[in-house]
Amino acid sequence: MLSNVAVTLACAAEMEEMKQAFNITIHAVSCYCHVYVTAVSIVTVVLVCAAEMEEMKQALEEQMKRNQEELEEMKKSYEERMKDSGTASAGQITADKKTQEERQVVPHFWNLNEDPSLTGMIVHFCREGTSKIGNKKASPAPQILLNGLSIQPQHAVVTNKKGAVTLKPESGAKLLVNGQVIKSEATLHHNDRVLFGSNHLYVFHHPQDEAKKAKEGKPVKEPTYDEAQEEIVKQSGLVKDGGNKSKEDLLLQEDLIELLPMVNEANAMSEELDKKVKYELALISPQARGLKEGRTEVMVKMKNLENGNEFLLDRNKFINRKYLMQEMYQNFMEGDKDWDVPKEKDPFWEPASTTDVQIGSVHVFLQSLAYQIELQENLAITDFKGNDQGHLNVEIMPCDTKGKDLPEDVYVDDPKELLGKPLNFKVKVVNARGLPGNMKKTYATFKFYVDDKATKTGAVPDTINPDYKFEKKCSYPSVTQGVSILTYPSKEPHQKKQVT
Repeated sequence: MLSNVAVTLACAAEMEEMKQAFNITIHAVSCYCHVYVTAVSIVTVVLVCAAEMEEMKQALEEQMKRNQEELEEMKKSYEERMKDSGTASAGQITADKKTQEERQVVPHFWNLNEDPSLTGMIVHFCREGTSKIGNKKASPAPQILLNGLSIQPQHAVVTNKKGAVTLKPESGAKLLVNGQVIKSEATLHHNDRVLFGSNHLYVFHHPQDEAKKAKEGKPVKEPTYDEAQEEIVKQSGLVKDGGNKSKEDLLLQEDLIELLPMVNEANAMSEELDKKVKYELALISPQARGLKEGRTEVMVKMKNLENGNEFLLDRNKFINRKYLMQEMYQNFMEGDKDWDVPKEKDPFWEPASTTDVQIGSVHVFLQSLAYQIELQENLAITDFKGNDQGHLNVEIMPCDTKGKDLPEDVYVDDPKELLGKPLNFKVKVVNARGLPGNMKKTYATFKFYVDDKATKTGAVPDTINPDYKFEKKCSYPSVTQGVSILTYPSKEPHQKKQVT
């Protein structure tokens, strides 16, 4: 009995030493790794024979050996990673240094970005000889690789012949130099702005040309992203070039510079996704929006190329749509089989059945009403570009308080004779002729510039020659209240009508 107790106590003491040694070993490894998990099993020993003690010692030794091997492997991996990282950093530094040295002597393109911190981060050299420009689908791979919207596999060719650099687009490739579309080979000069596709905007840098200009005392200023976009907008004919611009002109130009790249990008995505939709910028005057005065607004015209339907999107609506287009395009590029979405969620789709489309507008001058003379006009309906979209027949008839037409001999020699007197007249929207043929139904609205709310005729379906036969009596208790509709300068319309 005493012997058994002694063995038990001895075994317990050795077990405690073994547990401590095991824990110390694990802790040492853990401290080096900085991330560790320890598991301690609590074993109660009542009686252990000598053979079992030997097995436990061997197991502990094997565990300690494995821990040591893992520790050595971790040391080795860490040192190798540090060595590889150092080698990569040194290699990157060497490559960057070489690139900077080449930029001093070799003509090249450097990128322009809306974010100034990203400008100049991409460089493509135009080395001696011919370099092809294209996307990753090209075979063999091009010397200058550009990926993204509207970049073709074979997009352009740049040639450097003894320092003279030319750029030639391939068939169907979109290429702009200094805002102008390039269809044939063009010679590049220092600081030329080059747009490849829809959004790859670069500046051409020619070290020798730069040095020559500096020697001649000519200022050499690097173009900015905004300046390059402004140049593209001006070449598009959307804004007037020249100085002395009003505040409204500057605001309009800012909107155009912001939206034009987005419109180009939306068109490129539409083409690549085969959405059969085209976008273009539209300048909408205050008069075309039913206002007497105000600033011209930039909107985006969306045209369905399959059925010819056109819609006007305001700035905020288009920008929101554009981000949804980008998400769809990204899913497409990543191979997502569900990249396309139902029509009601498609940013490239606009429901014609629930969206009114303005065909155009006409302006009615009311000077004759100031003399109590009737007016009958067949007016051209023009869209926001000034293109004819048909004709609208309108009549303005002076009348009495009951709506009865005044006799022909009732007129005034001087409009001032009407001051302080009631003014009554009828507005008749008779019909429209020659409207576009893709409209399911049409109606006309009209209002005076002093009014806030427009009056709407009934809708007439399925015809390009609708008869509206609409009439409304307008009454003013005293001309002092309504005189402003009669006394606008003759160059301004007094009443606006829209055909929708």
